Amino acid sequence: LVMCYEGKLLIASPYVRSGSFAQTVVLVLKHGDEGATGLVLNAPVETGRPDVVLILESILGEAGRAVRQAYIGGPIANTFTMIHADPKYAKATILPDVYLTDDPVSMGHVIRHDFFKCRCFVGYAGWASGQLEYEM
Repeated sequence: LVMCYEGKLLIASPYVRSGSFAQTVVLVLKHGDEGATGLVLNAPVETGRPDVVLILESILGEAGRAVRQAYIGGPIANTFTMIHADPKYAKATILPDVYLTDDPVSMGHVIRHDFFKCRCFVGYAGWASGQLEYEM
């Protein structure tokens, strides 16, 4: 790797007008020789949509009903993750005082006790080895 983008924000070029990353801001979670993963931070999804409600309730149970805003984290579906501010429920540290979890019990606790300090994501962004560098 020439440059590591882990923990960095990637802002889409104004010339990208279509596709999954048009007008997006992506937080890079991991970046290494194997590839990269990240979350699109600014693609809200209507949580009242039946498919989103089903995902939220199937993963979070009762706490899923409390989620009023979720975001499309990227084009790779079938995942649900959260960034939040509570180190007790962290699977990984993304930045100082910014944590990630995909554990339903941890997410449920954060939603019930500190909802305004978290952001929920359906899906994520992923790049194969060398792909992110090529696209930059």
